[in-house]
Amino acid sequence: MRTSNEESLALTGGGVEERGIVSGRATVGGVGLRRLSPTYASTLLAIERNPEGALPVMGTGRAAGGAGYACRPGLGVHRAIAQVQANLRRFPWFAKVDVDGYFPSIDHACLKRLLARRFKGADFLALLGRIIDSSPAAPGRGLPIGSLSSQHFANHYLDGADRFLLDHPLVCAHVRYMDDTLWWGQDRESVRQVLADFRVWLADERRLRLKATFQVNRSERGVTWCGARVLRGALRLTPSKQRRYRHGYRQWEDAWLAGDIDGLALQRVRRGIRGDTAHRQCPLAKTPPRTAPFGL
Repeated sequence: MRTSNEESLALTGGGVEERGIVSGRATVGGVGLRRLSPTYASTLLAIERNPEGALPVMGTGRAAGGAGYACRPGLGVHRAIAQVQANLRRFPWFAKVDVDGYFPSIDHACLKRLLARRFKGADFLALLGRIIDSSPAAPGRGLPIGSLSSQHFANHYLDGADRFLLDHPLVCAHVRYMDDTLWWGQDRESVRQVLADFRVWLADERRLRLKATFQVNRSERGVTWCGARVLRGALRLTPSKQRRYRHGYRQWEDAWLAGDIDGLALQRVRRGIRGDTAHRQCPLAKTPPRTAPFGL
């Protein structure tokens, strides 16, 4: 009869010893691991093979009614933009803020305390602590941008911010994409009051500060969010993104005219642009090329 440890190893495909985890030679993100029990070794393997499976355990956004949209299955950029547009239609005023130097400013001690509330087991918490401490930023602060674990740690770090805004009596709704946060209120004064309270909460609870630049405006004027200009009745690419798309497509056109690529390759490029901009009112997607090959 199998023990619980043997069953957990079977669920992850076994072979813990062959990966070197039990022997103490394994590394995660360049961090060497000490000898782990089979239970925690199998947990590590499961997360490594299926990192999205750790998201429900992290619980990011659950307490806030799904207000966090970054790095969560089914809650990406498009869903965040759609929710922002829906809130613009419902509420008259909004505020948009951004944390100043978010990833380099995350406090390691605070993050470890938050993770200790979610996870149990000294071995596993020690493993997470060694991953966090491997950051090349200033001692005791920062997470490496681009690391798979960093995006989940950073999202979880502001889960309390979602709870704060959800419970605030002056907040009608809010949306957060990593450290970019929007909330809505009934008037300018209430939105600004939330801004002042939010600054204090971030400084006291997460040792973070907001950028000096922020936006408080009427919802009818729209907002720039996740690379799109979001209006109550339309979605548009920002001018900078339109310029980048045009510049990039002209380079592909020049390559086609020079004979470096064929017409089918140029068609695929244009279809890709159309696919990325079809859900937004973007004149770039409708502009014909200078010379259309094969009815492009």
